[in-house]
Amino acid sequence: MNRKNKELIIPIVSGTGIGYGHKDAFHHALMEAGIATFNHVCYSSVIPPYSTLLLDRKLEIDPDKLRELHGHRMFSVMACATTTIPGTEAVAGIGWVNNPETGGYFVEYHGHSEEEVEDLIRVSLGELVKMHKDIYGNEPFGDDPVKFKLEKILFEPKSERDKIGCALVAALFSYQDARGGEEYTNAWQFKD
Repeated sequence: MNRKNKELIIPIVSGTGIGYGHKDAFHHALMEAGIATFNHVCYSSVIPPYSTLLLDRKLEIDPDKLRELHGHRMFSVMACATTTIPGTEAVAGIGWVNNPETGGYFVEYHGHSEEEVEDLIRVSLGELVKMHKDIYGNEPFGDDPVKFKLEKILFEPKSERDKIGCALVAALFSYQDARGGEEYTNAWQFKD
C-alpha cells in the first residue's frame, strides 16, 4: 500500500463563544469552529503515521449534510478554556510533534495567557520527545519539532446575559454515525 492510500488528514479548527453558562458559551465556540452538530469523543494524544495536519481551515458542511450528520460522533483531541471574569483572557491550545513516516503526539492545554499555554505545550512535548527517543531515535521530529495552534477570547460582556467566555481548539480525526456503522476519515470539506 502506498503512502497516499494510508494518509490521514487531520484538520485543526478553532472557535470562541460567549454565553450565559458554560454549555452555551462552549456551543457558540463549537459553532464558530464548524463542529457544533456532533457529539465529541476525545482522543488522548497519538498522531498516526502518514498524517497531514491542516491549520486555519474552516470546515464547510452543506446544510442538508449537517442535518444528516446531526448527533454523529466526532473523534478529536480538544482543548477548551473558559473565563467568567470581565477583562480576562481564556486561551486554549493544542501542540504537536509529528514525523510523517512514524507519527507523533498531541498535547492540549488551557490557561489565561498565550505565553502560559505555549510554555505548557513546549515543556510537555519536550518531555514526550525525550521519553520516546528509545523508540524513534535521536531527533525523531527534527530540529524545531514543536508546532501549536492557540485560540483566545478576551471576555468583554456586551449584555447582562453574557456571563462566560470560551475558546477551543480541536484536531479532528474522523466522524461516525451515532448508531454505529462506517467511520469517515478524510471526508472534510473546507471553505476557501
